[in-house]
Parts: sequence; C-alpha cells; structure tokens
Amino acid sequence: MKTSLWRPGLKAFLTKYLSVSTWELDYPLQAGETVGVLPPITDVNIYRNGSSVMQSATQVIELISRIDGTLRYDNLPLSLYEGIHTTVAYRLLMEFSDIADIFQLQLHANDPIAISERDDARGDWFIRVQWSMSVQWVVELETGTPGLPYDFTQILVGLKRALQPAVPEDVVDPARNILDTILTINRIP
Repeated sequence: MKTSLWRPGLKAFLTKYLSVSTWELDYPLQAGETVGVLPPITDVNIYRNGSSVMQSATQVIELISRIDGTLRYDNLPLSLYEGIHTTVAYRLLMEFSDIADIFQLQLHANDPIAISERDDARGDWFIRVQWSMSVQWVVELETGTPGLPYDFTQILVGLKRALQPAVPEDVVDPARNILDTILTINRIP
C-alpha cells in the first residue's frame, strides 16, 4: 500500500459508519456536533521482511461529541458510545484490514471513552471515544504527490528563524520570523 493512501482510505472507511460533522483537530463548537480527529501516524518503522519492505505505525482515531450541559451525568448516552467503540473496532478488524491490503492490524484501548465538562457558562459535556491501532503494511513506492510530481529538477526550501528574543508565542507568529537561508535540493539523476 502507498503510505499516501492510508489516511484518505481510513477516513473514507470511517465516514461510512460514523456520523461526523467534520474532520479536524478541534472540539465541536455546538451541542449535538461530533468531530472526527485523525492525527498523523506515529511510531513509524520501515524495515525489510524477506523480499518486501514493510511499514509499521501507530494510528489514533478520536471521535469527540459535544452533549448539552443540561443533561445530568447519569443521563449521558454512555452505552451508545461503548457500542460505537466496539462496532467500529469490529469493522476495522474484519473489513478495513481486508480492503486496505493491511498485513496486520491490532487495536489497543486503555481508556476508550473519556468524559469531560467544558469550563464555560453552558457547561456542555464532551465525550471522547478513542481507538489506537498498531498497523503493518507492505510498502509500495510513491510515484508522485498531489500537485507535485517527482520529475522535478530542483526544489528551493526557505528556512526561517525567530527574531530575538524569542518566546514560545513568537514561534508561530510569521511577523516574528525572518528568512534565514534557502536550501537548494537538486534531483539526483
């Protein structure tokens, strides 16, 4: 499998079974919304296994729902979210691993469901359902990336540095960074 196809394929598969308002890295803004979070893979290992090159990685999937704060803790639909967790885990193991050419898929769940209350006037509840999986697949070479084929002759990469004195907030402020140098990467024939 091409690594570039992993996240789009996983997201498309999950969208068939989960009612997600959007896929992003933030909490839902309104009660009744559900956000899916699919961060980049971690713990990546690429190794040779016989005549194949394998990749193993860890992928975390989160589903965050915002529930109206007028509900009492006892009335939260926790059984529903436990059922969602089990159903998605089952479908990942039984269906996704077959269609995505995955060599091995194993799910881990230390704290699959977490509940928190927002510190604002509304006091809405957040229910987070999490799946963590270890996955292995046979690596296929990439032939290009969207919008940038690999038949380039040269790439220029600008490196910026923070102005002094740098404080952590300045690192993300483009106005507080200046172009330090430009790296030139030439294609090796």
